[in-house]
Amino acid sequence: MVFDVRAIFARIIVTCDSSMRVLRDHWIVVDDEGRISCICKELPRDVEEKIEYGHHIVMPGFVNTHTHVPMTILRGLKDDVDLKTWLEQYIFPAEAKLRGDDIYYGALHGIAEMLSSGITTFNDMYYFEGRIAQAVAEAGVRAVLSRGILDIPTGLSPEAALKKAHGFLSRLEQLWSRDPKLRDRIWFAYGPHAPYTCSRELLQAVREEASRRKFRIHIHLAETRWEFEKFKRETGMTPTEYLESLGFLGPDVMAAHVVWTTDRDLDILARRGVKVLHNPTSNLKLASGIARVPDMLARGICVGLATDGPASNNRLDMFREMLMAALIHKGTRLDPKVMDAKTVVRMATIEGARCLGLEDKLGSIEPGKFADLVVLDLRRPYCTPMHDVYSLIVYTMTSDAVEAVYVGGELVWERERGPVRFDLERVLEKVEEVRHRITQT
Repeated sequence: MVFDVRAIFARIIVTCDSSMRVLRDHWIVVDDEGRISCICKELPRDVEEKIEYGHHIVMPGFVNTHTHVPMTILRGLKDDVDLKTWLEQYIFPAEAKLRGDDIYYGALHGIAEMLSSGITTFNDMYYFEGRIAQAVAEAGVRAVLSRGILDIPTGLSPEAALKKAHGFLSRLEQLWSRDPKLRDRIWFAYGPHAPYTCSRELLQAVREEASRRKFRIHIHLAETRWEFEKFKRETGMTPTEYLESLGFLGPDVMAAHVVWTTDRDLDILARRGVKVLHNPTSNLKLASGIARVPDMLARGICVGLATDGPASNNRLDMFREMLMAALIHKGTRLDPKVMDAKTVVRMATIEGARCLGLEDKLGSIEPGKFADLVVLDLRRPYCTPMHDVYSLIVYTMTSDAVEAVYVGGELVWERERGPVRFDLERVLEKVEEVRHRITQT
């Protein structure tokens, strides 16, 4: 929809700004570029369109900091096994049968699911990433996209592996040239899969290219005990120490999982400004362990919240991740004060944006930022009474409270219609066709 100036009214606005302000009965005014021009009590005269949510919370769209979104196709393919078995015996063989069109429809499917829980931006690592970019553009959401690269298990040379990343970057540059507005919708990052699947030479080449071209790096790190013990046995170092020895770590590195760490590892991550992407449900389901997030936060490490892929979670639901993140650390630390609700909401919004290097564009409701908003319905029975808004969001609400989702002030999802910009029924039919083909051949 084309509009000049739009204003959205909400009973409660959870800003997630530096003061974590909660405003009542305010308007969010959105300019013609989809950015917030002001937040005010009185409706400006120049508003062309107004939308009122009189019984709702409006908050920033959630940021899913680590996922493999097209893996909706593989959801439920095999559960209740460890990560190594899951990958090598089930996921990798199934992925070998997937085609570009499959990835495109799987991405649309996953985006629809993420929108239904208020996720407006995600950080993805997969392959056929150009088709994922196509889905992101069509759906109207935002994403940081990485073409996963690895050389150890594939037999590729480091140069050939890196060429795959640059091939995807070339396709993105073509997309940006055709539609310059997509530069604020889709971003590129290098995606070396993990220290145990990437050679020293490939990791060093990625580090050099990322520094030279000013792109971020998205990598799995210290996810399992198996990985931790392998590096200790073969190098005498932890996975984190190994990357540090290569000069790999820095504030542009987005490290997913980071479950198996020593105190020295956490000190390294804090000193280097590495961003940690916390995947509580996936790490529990695969029995990988529980990341030391309270210790990370105490050291000033930036931690965002993530779902991981929908084949290892098995949902792309930020409400479930917020609840899980709040509860598991309390239980393991025997301390009800750790991971309080406000901290968890920050991890799902502004801290997630900071992990992706996008905190100046999204993650909070402030003038100058994009109007990426999720609207939550307070008329759900479990929303009364409301004593504390953060407690309500984390401990009480579920994704069925999501009334509508906006990206850049444009409606992209609503409860009654689902995704606004594409036909979900057609996507579901295509995904079912893919499932049948890859499990029957």
